[in-house]
Amino acid sequence: NLQVKDVLVTKLNNVEKSLLCLIFSGKILKDHEKLQAHNIGDGMALHLVVRQGQQNRPSQASTTAPSQNTNNSTSNSSQVTWFDYLLK
Repeated sequence: NLQVKDVLVTKLNNVEKSLLCLIFSGKILKDHEKLQAHNIGDGMALHLVVRQGQQNRPSQASTTAPSQNTNNSTSNSSQVTWFDYLLK
């Protein structure tokens, strides 16, 4: 998961890695977990949420949903393009 975030940080104009949140099957993936541990494969959706910086944790929940909708179209294309690379 950290390798995925490293690639995404480069592709997303150096967004801070701590602001990236990967979601699969309704669960937030932890940084130490590998994608293979969740049986993520070709054709499966991996969602990327970019959190807004400098906010307290409780208020992030209300801002995450709009960010997720805005970023899905961009993140999906990046994930499909880089998915095979990231699993290696």
